[in-house]
Amino acid sequence: MSELNEKLATAWEGFTKGDWQNEVNVRDFIQKNYTPYEGDESFLAGATEATTTLWDKVMEGVKLENRTHAPVDFDTAVASTITSHDAGYINKQLEKIVGLQTEAPLKRALIPFGPSVFQITRFTDRYQNDRRFLQSVQPRTGPDDQKNLH
Repeated sequence: MSELNEKLATAWEGFTKGDWQNEVNVRDFIQKNYTPYEGDESFLAGATEATTTLWDKVMEGVKLENRTHAPVDFDTAVASTITSHDAGYINKQLEKIVGLQTEAPLKRALIPFGPSVFQITRFTDRYQNDRRFLQSVQPRTGPDDQKNLH
């Protein structure tokens, strides 16, 4: 038996057998192998100074959005895909995990022919003087597209 086969043979030791072994069935795996935690929160640590600093920075933007009832910003130049934007940071020096949706906190990525365009049209009055506003991208309005707007 090869080393890989040996590892595969022992990879699931300790787990309850089920349909998940023969098919992709996450539900079955979880239901058969989940153990609820019944303790209290005493094992949790408080937020680090870095986390508090990062969260405070994000909350500045959230407060602005709450005050204006509009997004802080949105990317009007790049149509959003899973790989369209570089890694984004709130404060790169403090972060352990990266992966904002865009390159700036609370900057919305837009899917030009999806629900994002509907969201933009709701905020048009707040962005009338914004020269960056999407001018060439129009939402589709066919019957199949309407269901995506709700």
